[in-house]
Amino acid sequence: MYRWSTLALPQVEWPTGHVPPTRFRHLHTTVDEPELPRAREVGYTTWQSIEAGPMVRLGWDWALIDDGIVVLADPLGINSNLCFLQEREPLHASRAAAHLNAIVHALPWQATILKALRRLRADGTQACATRASRRRDDGPERPQTVNGR
Repeated sequence: MYRWSTLALPQVEWPTGHVPPTRFRHLHTTVDEPELPRAREVGYTTWQSIEAGPMVRLGWDWALIDDGIVVLADPLGINSNLCFLQEREPLHASRAAAHLNAIVHALPWQATILKALRRLRADGTQACATRASRRRDDGPERPQTVNGR
C-alpha cells in the first residue's frame, strides 16, 4: 500500500462537529532511502479505521532524526480519504491538516515504526539500498485506539 492507495479510496465526508474515527490499526510501514540531511531513516506508514461505518485511511511520511525520535516528515502532508466539512463545505487544507494531525498525534505510531526498524535491523538488512527496496509489513496488530478509547 502506498500513497495512491489511500488517495484512491472513496472520500469520506465528515462534519467538523462530529467526532472522527478513533480506532485505527496499522496496515504497513515502508523504510526508504534517506533524502533528508538530518534523518537517519525515512519512510511512509499507513493506518486504517476499524470502526463501523465508512473506511477511513491515513498515511504520512516519517523520519527518524535521532535514536528513538520519530517525527512527521511533513505535518501538512498527511494523506487521507477523510474530508472535513464545515457547513457542507470542505475545510481549508490547513484547518483540515490540524484535524488530521490531532488523529495522528493520538496514535502510537512512533512505537510501531521503531518496532518495524528493529525488525528490519534484526533481519540483517543494513545497506540503505536493500532497505529502500523492501516493504516492511508487520502483519496484523492489535487495533490501536486514539486517546485510549
